Amino acid sequence: MKRSLIGILLVLIVSCGVVGATGSLTIYQDNLGLVKQRVDIPPTAKGQNFSVTGMATQLLVDSVQLQLACGTSIARQWYVGEVTSYGALLKAYVGKEVLWRYEEQGESITKPVKLVRADSGFTVIQVEEELWVNPPGTILFPADTSPFHSAMYFEVSEDVAATTGSIAYLTRGLSWSVYYDLLLSEDEQQATLLGRAQLSNQSGASFTDVLVRLVAGELNTDSTAGVFNFAMETAMLARATAVPESQQFFEYYVYDLPAPVTLEQGARVFVPFMEQRDLTVEKSYILAQSNALDTTKRSIETWITLPVEDPVPAGLVRVYQGDGTLGDLIGETRIAHTSSGERLELKVGTPFDLDAEKVILDQSSATEVLGELRKTTNTYRIAITIENYKDQEVVVTVPQGLPWDNYEVTVESGHPMRKIEHRLVEFDVTVPAQGQAQLVYVVETVSIR
Repeated sequence: MKRSLIGILLVLIVSCGVVGATGSLTIYQDNLGLVKQRVDIPPTAKGQNFSVTGMATQLLVDSVQLQLACGTSIARQWYVGEVTSYGALLKAYVGKEVLWRYEEQGESITKPVKLVRADSGFTVIQVEEELWVNPPGTILFPADTSPFHSAMYFEVSEDVAATTGSIAYLTRGLSWSVYYDLLLSEDEQQATLLGRAQLSNQSGASFTDVLVRLVAGELNTDSTAGVFNFAMETAMLARATAVPESQQFFEYYVYDLPAPVTLEQGARVFVPFMEQRDLTVEKSYILAQSNALDTTKRSIETWITLPVEDPVPAGLVRVYQGDGTLGDLIGETRIAHTSSGERLELKVGTPFDLDAEKVILDQSSATEVLGELRKTTNTYRIAITIENYKDQEVVVTVPQGLPWDNYEVTVESGHPMRKIEHRLVEFDVTVPAQGQAQLVYVVETVSIR
């Protein structure tokens, strides 16, 4: 179930201080990241603005928050991401030198001036020692000194000396996923689970030596939600272990990577993520599920299950066999999020020396009139034969879907049966070495119309 993004952001600690290292990234699994960085603020007069560059080009503009160490508030802020209008160009050149071209006595004159302000309908330039408001003529932009770039602009509410600030914003283009290696012992009794997290950056910005927090879980997001009211952390959690440990965080699990990471734009970086050793393994054989009346040939699948000590986020698991080494690949499968204490269930492959065949031995139908209604009873006698070419006895689990509301199952062959859901039952069929076993059951269904 999706959860509220607001809830996970509001738990961050409010501070006007500076974040440790060069900053931090909190990366979610659904193409979303929370960026927190230290920025240097130049001296800025009241009513003037400064820009912060190097931000992700996929940032959510309405999520940007800036806090100055001095406590001065931001009067307003805006984002310039591309040349969309003449007004956007003017804002990009505020505080810089531009060219002013105007007519004087029929002569075209061009002179360098400083662009002081560029609001809608209110442009101010500095000509030597004078300020001209809404000057006649045209403002030109020298391409060889163009300051235009993606930037967030901030106007301060009072004079600010040179200081520092903490900026935070959400951006698309950051994501992470997990790849696991499950090392199965030669006797198939024990296993080690090793995980590597892949960090992907398509945000449009590069991040150097940042502390990274990974959040496992699916967040509810709303692109129309407006500004998120979150703030900066005063300090990062200690990172002493080789792999991160899971921590409960709101309705999610979080993992703090043990060392700073450099994540360039367009890069995929792999970092150690998880290590669980001495896990007890159970191997089983399961006939691929089918409807009771479906006689299409189904394969028998090899599954291994093991309890996990810590939460295991969704990802791809590759299973290898070999004592003390990576060994040989014997299968791979994708898993969903698995909580601590649950069992990890992995489909490894299809055994070469087990085979199954299913037939409907008999079927009949009888109708009885009950006043204005008709009672129809259908009976099906079904057999599944399993061949075992192994040198040891095996137990094969046989799931069968029952597409009826009103039915009764009778097992003629004596094999154990359990009801999993209203329309799903399972049988356990023991098959001797170098032999075969046959499951025979009868389904009687009743409908009244």
